[in-house]
Amino acid sequence: MIKLPALEITENEGERNKESRTGAVLTAVDRKPWIVGEVSTPVGTVPRVATRLNGADYWGAVKVRLGMNRMGYTVEPGLYGIGSPAEDSSVFVSANYKLSFDHLRRELDEINGWIMVIETKGINVWCAAGVGTFGTEEIVSRLESTRLSKIVNHRQLIVPQLGAPGVAAHEVYRLSSFRVIYGPVRASDIGKFLKNGMKASPDMRRVQFNIGDRLVLVPLELIQWSRYALFIAVVLFLLSGLSRNGYVFPGLAGGRAVLLLFLAFLAGGALVPAFLPWLPGRALSWKGMVTGLLLAAVLVIVGLIPSVEIAGQLETAAWMLLMPAIGAFMAMNFHRCDDLHVSFRCQERDALRRTLTDRSCCTRFRSVDGSEILLGGMKMLRYLENVVTLRLDAKACNGCGMCAVVCPRGVFEIEDQPFFGLLRKAVIADQDACIECGACAINCPVNAIRVQAGVGCATGVLLSAIGKGGECCSSVCGVSPADTGLTQAGCCGPRTEDTRATGGKVNMSQIEKHLINMGVKKK
Repeated sequence: MIKLPALEITENEGERNKESRTGAVLTAVDRKPWIVGEVSTPVGTVPRVATRLNGADYWGAVKVRLGMNRMGYTVEPGLYGIGSPAEDSSVFVSANYKLSFDHLRRELDEINGWIMVIETKGINVWCAAGVGTFGTEEIVSRLESTRLSKIVNHRQLIVPQLGAPGVAAHEVYRLSSFRVIYGPVRASDIGKFLKNGMKASPDMRRVQFNIGDRLVLVPLELIQWSRYALFIAVVLFLLSGLSRNGYVFPGLAGGRAVLLLFLAFLAGGALVPAFLPWLPGRALSWKGMVTGLLLAAVLVIVGLIPSVEIAGQLETAAWMLLMPAIGAFMAMNFHRCDDLHVSFRCQERDALRRTLTDRSCCTRFRSVDGSEILLGGMKMLRYLENVVTLRLDAKACNGCGMCAVVCPRGVFEIEDQPFFGLLRKAVIADQDACIECGACAINCPVNAIRVQAGVGCATGVLLSAIGKGGECCSSVCGVSPADTGLTQAGCCGPRTEDTRATGGKVNMSQIEKHLINMGVKKK
């Protein structure tokens, strides 16, 4: 293959005419430290970004993990260059959540290419795909605004696999002539993916929820509840001064009460995520309660909780009740993985859900807590058996294999059928592993797959974050799908039952109507 010459790269830091820019519009005043130059293209200049993160990038990631400016940590949508991109260089699609953008560009070190950042309102890829901001319409619109077809001589886009629930690959091709190639789940596998000829191994296609993925969420969870913990700590400290002889300064007794309180919060907020697969029970509330109870028992044994005399025995009983309660509360709220909100990996993340009693609305959710384990690790995050709404029409299937590509749980397999292996069909290999993300249905070009996809209350949370409404759940607000006009699982869900009908586009009229009915938004 003939190697095309790289497009001209300039280091001019001066003000450029904004009309000449096809990438993100950045002047000398608002230029970011991670922009190291410009790339001249046939239709204008494009910012060139560094592939090595600096101190400001790491500090920004730390602040986001601590919940600071989370929704404002964004990148200007548009086209960016990596290294010395040429006309035949690969094009990678990313959300404009800077943490996602940073993960991608870091893994593209020593690779020449383009990054097309689409507008996702500062939400990561998987969550944005769930609410529709990472979708077909936005990708096609961004292709037009960046005039990418005049910059590259190919028609291929490498889209993160976790964006598949919002992107209909065949619709992108129909509307723009660009072919969507789904990359691996993790950005760290991009190098291997490219070396393998843009083919991902089964492991690259699977979502994992290992200890690292869980612990990275702990700081935000603890900070989220820290103000309440501080208030309770002050109350406990002051109450510790009460005695039969009146009120005395709490001193060490008050300090010990505060310490025990924070240990209980840490047990539910940190120990439960760390030891999630190995704790007994399925529900996170039970796991948190067990952890709190074990902690209280250990503290009694070491003497931090007194157990002598009547007063000590009463205090022991109080902590034996309080610590499991705090542990259960913190565990239930771990990244909204409770009975009402089931999701994980909120930054590269993943909204998972499974209704227990009502498939048509988010009445009750069951936690995916890794209760099924193998050799001390997570075998697969699984739901209850035989409740998945996934259906496959084998006769309509054309064997394209897209469902097996986009599924993050290995639900589908492509098998050769009779007639000398010339006919291939998709089969459901593990239906109970389905998380109903909807990626298979929206990417099936022949309408052979049906699944009630939607992110339920998680959608309400995200829509609230981007100024489109608030949380809701039918068990709280008492609203049924019939009242909202929505036909998919989750009364807050933005897409209809046939996810291909909108091509991943958010049906904002139905959402806003629902919010008005709830009283969250005024007419």
